[in-house]
Amino acid sequence: MIVILDACFLALRQIVNVHTRQTIREFFINQIKTGVTLVNGRVEASRVFPIEKGKTPAIIVYTKEETSEAATIGTMGSSIRELILSIEIYAKGVTQLDDMIDSIAAQIEETFGVSCKPIPEITGIDYESFTTEYNGEGDQPFLVGTIEYSVMYWINNDDPQNEG
Repeated sequence: MIVILDACFLALRQIVNVHTRQTIREFFINQIKTGVTLVNGRVEASRVFPIEKGKTPAIIVYTKEETSEAATIGTMGSSIRELILSIEIYAKGVTQLDDMIDSIAAQIEETFGVSCKPIPEITGIDYESFTTEYNGEGDQPFLVGTIEYSVMYWINNDDPQNEG
């Protein structure tokens, strides 16, 4: 399955000419949509997305930050970047919110727990952290669990849409 997605994303990048960061984010979203069955495909690519009543559990995927350093000292041609990707899991109005969030988080971790390289630039995908935030205000309490992954990749500084 990863091989099929790899080819799809390479084709997408050639047609649309998107930044490698977007390609990585889209890879995560598509993997979650197919591998995390507990959210029934409710996965969005934006941190600004209203979670509709009755449409939980749901997941939002976004890039939190990115840092960069020269790939080789003294060269300006390419760099190695670390992208912090956040995956927020929303559960609302269900009993045992912690158990629901943990079950979804487990499916996400299983999805990315295998050694996968969706695009040639990626040198590593590492699980970084998991946090939860509870909100008891309103008619139904909700819980947000956030998983962060670190994604290391190479890039050409003068052409961020192509391989590093």
